Amino acid sequence: MSPDVIIYDGESIPFPPNSFDWAMSTEVFEHIRRPDLLLQSLFDVLRPSGCFFLTVPFLAGIHEAPYDFRRWTNYGLVEELSRAGFERIEVRPLGNWHISMAVFLKSYTGQFQTVWWTKFWLSRLVWIISNIIAKLPAKPLDNMCIGWFAIAYKPEINN
Repeated sequence: MSPDVIIYDGESIPFPPNSFDWAMSTEVFEHIRRPDLLLQSLFDVLRPSGCFFLTVPFLAGIHEAPYDFRRWTNYGLVEELSRAGFERIEVRPLGNWHISMAVFLKSYTGQFQTVWWTKFWLSRLVWIISNIIAKLPAKPLDNMCIGWFAIAYKPEINN
């Protein structure tokens, strides 16, 4: 194992307080048993005015079972980030209704159990439809997306 790789328990980051200017987590927080503890640990290792960037899935099948614990909403992200002490929190949707529908159609085709030739033609038809749907103009809506990204900051002066 490389000396640059640090393994930890997923709750308490093994670095001293105020060690980093920014931190990033992509598609991880749905697998964390105690996100409140990890968020507090992230907050602690960031320097004042440090930035935390994260993405989480919203519409996703269970994956990495049995370590897939939750799906986040924009409201839940704001609540948990605020509770950990972050401020200037911005949460935005990833995708929109059209992309969500395309993702579901592709996932359905992958799980569809039938004779090979039906699956062969169905997957091609769904690929065409999904690509058409995904390219339709639509502004992102907060009530349907495939995931969320958030940016949050540690206050300049920790109270």
